Amino acid sequence: MLLVYDFLKHAESTRRMLQETYPHYEGDDLIEVLVAENVLIQIDNLKTYPVVRSRLHQGRLKIYAWIYNVETGKVLAYDARTHTYIPPEGQLLEEDDTIRSYAFCGDNNALIPIKKELEALLKISPANERAAKEATQSVVRLFDKARRMGMNNIELQNYHSLFSESLQLWAEKIYAHS
Repeated sequence: MLLVYDFLKHAESTRRMLQETYPHYEGDDLIEVLVAENVLIQIDNLKTYPVVRSRLHQGRLKIYAWIYNVETGKVLAYDARTHTYIPPEGQLLEEDDTIRSYAFCGDNNALIPIKKELEALLKISPANERAAKEATQSVVRLFDKARRMGMNNIELQNYHSLFSESLQLWAEKIYAHS
């Protein structure tokens, strides 16, 4: 519990920083800024742990700042270039077109082709009911294959959250004709 207490005490520094940096914010706006800034402060704290610092230095670990909105089910990812939170779909591929290895996921090179297929599906917009059915079936097939090949539940859930909006749009196309 000492480590948890030590980790959570950084929330106090977030509170102080908000008072100094965002004095005119209040209500829901203040809570939104609090959450966003606290994620970044907690990550900075996480990077001070020797095992985390070592793995980051070795390139064996990457840390991403994501916010999950319980009410909407949406996930936002921190973009350091713009200092904003954006949908994570735009951050899936590195500049050299290789898959990012999420901080909570293992290095399983066998999953890279599946991840690329999933990410390619995120970019499509089926033109008709048939194409929407095929895209949906492809997602289900790829998720099943990824699970069988060892993709952990956390990573599967994160990919699922990326597809929530696409699947909803595809379902609307499928059932619009029913």
